[in-house]
Amino acid sequence: MARYWGFMAALVLCLVSLLCQAESPTEVDRAALPVSVRNLPFSQVICEGDPILAQDSQYKAMRYVPKKILDELSKTRLWPDARYKGGGVSEMDMNQKKEIFTIYGYHEEEGFGCIKLTAEGLMVKAKTMEEWVGPFVELGSFSDSSENIYFKKIFGLNACYIDQDHQHWVFESEKKLVINGKLYRIQLMLDTMESPTYGTVLRINDGEVLWVFKPQGQHGWAVYRDTWLTSDRPDPDSEHLPPWRVLQPCQN
Repeated sequence: MARYWGFMAALVLCLVSLLCQAESPTEVDRAALPVSVRNLPFSQVICEGDPILAQDSQYKAMRYVPKKILDELSKTRLWPDARYKGGGVSEMDMNQKKEIFTIYGYHEEEGFGCIKLTAEGLMVKAKTMEEWVGPFVELGSFSDSSENIYFKKIFGLNACYIDQDHQHWVFESEKKLVINGKLYRIQLMLDTMESPTYGTVLRINDGEVLWVFKPQGQHGWAVYRDTWLTSDRPDPDSEHLPPWRVLQPCQN
């Protein structure tokens, strides 16, 4: 009998050991985690105000987004599709004060968020959420706006295109587009609640005019003129009409 119980005790210890190993991150797991948080305790829930965030300077002010967003964006170059792939939570920000904000569709945000490292990666949970979502990856520094970071990923800075009328389009920044010497103020619309969703939308000169960019070939764009969904749109199916402009990269 003593031998039996000894065997059972050894078996239980073995099973516990295996479970612990399964729940522990490997070096590969940690290497795949965002650099700024990869040294956080594994599986520990860390919320805004947790002393561990203030104790270590490595936890820098950063923007984090669902990995699915960046994967889809690199594949399609379509912002509405990428944002949709990310689910309800579009971004999690940790600012200089180590406050954690959860952003929903770039339309609303909520404070007092929590993070946790798991075998899946960096997971995020807002105060009012029941489940963890993720994995999240680093988008960029909190000092840089989300619009600027995404703009560079979609269009690039100082990217040059030429349209069918041989006009040159140069994206000087996330706020400036120059077409044949004429400057246009632009804004990348990350919030898709009231804008067309068939392409990536730029608001022009802070007005009602929207230019919608759909990928054309590997590097070009088909550009459509449209307006807000809440406005009297001249054609609610603008994406089915011929594009207003077709852009191809300038030849160096």
